[in-house]
Parts: sequence; structure tokens; C-alpha cells
Amino acid sequence: MLCASMCGCGNEDDYENIQVDAAELTSIENPDQIFEVGDVIYINTAIPFVLPTLPSGTVDFRNVEVDPQTVGFSMALYRKTGFDTYGVVPLSSEFMVEDTGQAFPDSEVIRFVCVETVNGYENRAGIILNEAGTYQLRSSFLVPATPIYYNLDPAGNSLLINLQAFLSQSNEQGDYTFIVE
Repeated sequence: MLCASMCGCGNEDDYENIQVDAAELTSIENPDQIFEVGDVIYINTAIPFVLPTLPSGTVDFRNVEVDPQTVGFSMALYRKTGFDTYGVVPLSSEFMVEDTGQAFPDSEVIRFVCVETVNGYENRAGIILNEAGTYQLRSSFLVPATPIYYNLDPAGNSLLINLQAFLSQSNEQGDYTFIVE
């Protein structure tokens, strides 16, 4: 559904749409609410090969021929600017720490690219917190309660995989709020 409607890659009816029932694919490794300037907040992602689909069933990504270089997602870091409003924090690569997979700033978002492991697709990356303030980490959309959309492009298949989940530590608005002192 996302691919057909957003990139003009064909009629939605030409694709089999797989709705994946996923939860807690991405989490904060050190979910403290208070950090110090210079700390690193680590984001961990683990997408298992086999996930349940809606309304019932499962999908095994090993059988779908997913191109591992396309498995990823975007998030954004927001900072409170006043009057309970938040603005996107522009990051440069010097504030990114890569451990497993890739993480890099791309305009106003952070792009995470997973690597294929024996268990599925994984990413572990951190953001160096270089300035005091109140922050939110969430999907790359400013609209509240928007889940993270995961990109899994099946190579040569007529499948649309709709995989989305909230950050495991997010509140009811889909945000993970923390303070840097």
C-alpha cells in the first residue's frame, strides 16, 4: 500500500498487501528519563524473520527474498522549543554512533539501515546528546501517535509489506520523552 501510493510503482491492486502484526521491534537500550550532556542514547532494532500477519498467519522474510540492504526505518529527534512545542534537531554524522548496521542523518530524519543476522534484521546505533533540554524521539512524522514505518522491499515480488510499530518505551502519543541536563 505505501509503495504503490507513494512512489508510483504501480496500481495497488497489482500487489499482495501483507499487514504484519508487530510490536516492540525498536527500543531504547538505556531508557533513562534523564541523561547528561555527552551521553549516548542507543536505539536497538530487532526484526525477526518470522512475524504474525493480520488477520491470521505468518510471514517468513527468508521466503520473501527481501533485499537486506533495503531493510530500515527513519526516526527523528525533537527538542522542546517553548510553549510545549517541539522542533526537529538537525544532526550531523559526528553525533551518530554506529554499532550494528548504519545510522545517518538525512535532512530532518535519522535513517537506520539494518543488517541481516541469523535471527533476522538488526540495527544498534546511538545519538550523542550534545545539548541540554527536553527531547522526544519518535517516528519521523510530527503527527502524534504515528508508528515507525519499516521498509522491507521484496526483490522482484509483487508484495507490499506493511510493517509498523511504536518505539517500545513510547507513551500513548508515540513519543519517548527524556531530559538532557
